[in-house]
Amino acid sequence: MNEIVKKLDSNIRIAWTHVKLAAEKEDVSATRVALDKVSHLENLKHQQVALEKSIAASIAGEVEVAGKNDSPAHAPENYFRSGKRQTVRPTEIRFASFKKPIRYANEIPITVANWLVEQGKVLPTFPNFIHSSNNGFAKSAITKRLVSGQFIEVGDHQEILIQKARKLFDTCGYRTLKFEVLLEDGNTVTA
Repeated sequence: MNEIVKKLDSNIRIAWTHVKLAAEKEDVSATRVALDKVSHLENLKHQQVALEKSIAASIAGEVEVAGKNDSPAHAPENYFRSGKRQTVRPTEIRFASFKKPIRYANEIPITVANWLVEQGKVLPTFPNFIHSSNNGFAKSAITKRLVSGQFIEVGDHQEILIQKARKLFDTCGYRTLKFEVLLEDGNTVTA
């Protein structure tokens, strides 16, 4: 076992201790976060071991034709698939005295845009973001209709959607207004 795997094993033991402590305190959010860390570290360890086996097999001249052997040591594509980070879904958006439960990241800019319209603000047209009609977007764009009748593009990654919501606040005169997005893992993103 190499030094990296030993360090991962040590961190996994520590993470399990955090799981135990959070569970004893009956802190559901902290328990989920700690379990996610254990899972992440175990995944990293699995990837490291698979990579080491693949390297050793390559050096020894034992590389097999792809598809002939499906073990991680002979199928590096499994190594990359298992390491994909899952997006943590939002559960609520908060700003000013406004709170709204949400389930999907695309609801973040929609909620902000509709709130701004309800405050009497006129949303400007932004290329590939907000248009007065469902035209003007890329063919692959995912759009939703706002309460103003305008259309908003919401097919981006969660971080980009939060940035777009911030851009809406800034453009409509709410530069100092901070908003928060609560995530299902208990963390909060502030923009």
